[in-house]
Amino acid sequence: MTKFSHPDFEWYLHQQIHPPVQRLCDVLPGTDAAKLATCLGLDATKYITRSFGDDDGGDFKPLESLASERERLRGVSLFQPLCGTCNVKQAGITVNSQLGFVCQQCKQDIPISRLVSQLLMEVREHVNRYQMAWRQCDEPSCGLRTRYTSLVLGSACQARTDTENCQGKLRPEVSY
Repeated sequence: MTKFSHPDFEWYLHQQIHPPVQRLCDVLPGTDAAKLATCLGLDATKYITRSFGDDDGGDFKPLESLASERERLRGVSLFQPLCGTCNVKQAGITVNSQLGFVCQQCKQDIPISRLVSQLLMEVREHVNRYQMAWRQCDEPSCGLRTRYTSLVLGSACQARTDTENCQGKLRPEVSY
């Protein structure tokens, strides 16, 4: 006489039903894994998730926001406007409440139109450098600089000497 084993309904609900229902309901506001488990008759305490961070909802923050400002802006070039009076590039400009922008060198006003024009030109220059898509090998002895990227080799350097191939990777010169 053979014994029939009974199906484990809880395991079936937990492994086969709950995950796809949860994926379908994730987009609906107000639903979470614990509520769905309760509706399916499962123990909701197994599905309660703990969030890290603040008590204001525990939203996850992007990795960039955890880094210091100095680290996030590591590769960024500073905007250095040219003063029209003394022809000196400014490391920074002073904002004066009565006069507007003032050159740190000669203390003369810098018109906002001049700043806007210079900033626009610098932005165009950076966009142009990015769109040129120059790539450089990260191997110090190689120094290959190219705009060609092989679909077959990917980011591998294509430089070859008489005896061996370069083992470096091609990295973008400008990345944003």
